[in-house]
Amino acid sequence: MEDTLRSPEGIFVRPDDPDCAVLVLSGSSGRVEADRARMLASHGAAALSYRWFGDGDLPPGICEIPLESFTPYVDRLAELSDNLAIVGTSKGAEAALLLAAHDPRIRTVVAIAPTHVVWSNVGPGYDGETLPWRSSWTLDGKPLPFVPFDTTWTVPDEEPVVLEPGYTQSLRVAADQVPEATIPVERIRQPSSLTHPPAIAPSSPASPRSPAAAWPTAAPPKPTPPSASSPGPTSAPHSASGRNRRDPTLNHGLRRPCCQTGRFRL
Repeated sequence: MEDTLRSPEGIFVRPDDPDCAVLVLSGSSGRVEADRARMLASHGAAALSYRWFGDGDLPPGICEIPLESFTPYVDRLAELSDNLAIVGTSKGAEAALLLAAHDPRIRTVVAIAPTHVVWSNVGPGYDGETLPWRSSWTLDGKPLPFVPFDTTWTVPDEEPVVLEPGYTQSLRVAADQVPEATIPVERIRQPSSLTHPPAIAPSSPASPRSPAAAWPTAAPPKPTPPSASSPGPTSAPHSASGRNRRDPTLNHGLRRPCCQTGRFRL
């Protein structure tokens, strides 16, 4: 069964008798990972993906997003299976690791292009401003410690756009802030799968990028919202949406899972 979520936009795919339940989070594109959710469902997993920032209830950018805003979706998936997992890409991987570190129900994390620290915001907060830097996340109403982007680093005017030097420089400049900003992955119940493709912002007709948009030195341009994923009944446990900004792995897909039967076993 496949449902379309509205307000926020999303997709919820549920096979009969799912082996596990997976929350699928995109990166700073804010898109709905419909294809990935359907692929997971084809292997026996209930999968839900939605636009998790940018509507009236949450900041327009990834700026002080409450980790609690993901809880209604985890609750919903927990109704289907005790085997809970999160698949996240880039900023979604950052969120996935944080959620698993603070919610013992989550057994498995697949983090694609993850980070070991909390980074500063990508895009504006409630005030509509990107600067000064703030944490991407809050917990219990308090901002999580974070590493700010070093805006003295400039994106090279060349293709492909490589962002790794900017992150490395930011970590070096803010070295005193790294310990408190480090994500406590040791709290996650079981080992996670961490995938590290190159920190490159791809440029293609499907996902155009420019050096100016690849590094958050100023308020990013407003993107065109993604289209609805698929037809189906309306269902909305919470509210969020997204913008298209910095996501080095926008074109990276999740490979077929490694399992004996073709269905997931977590």
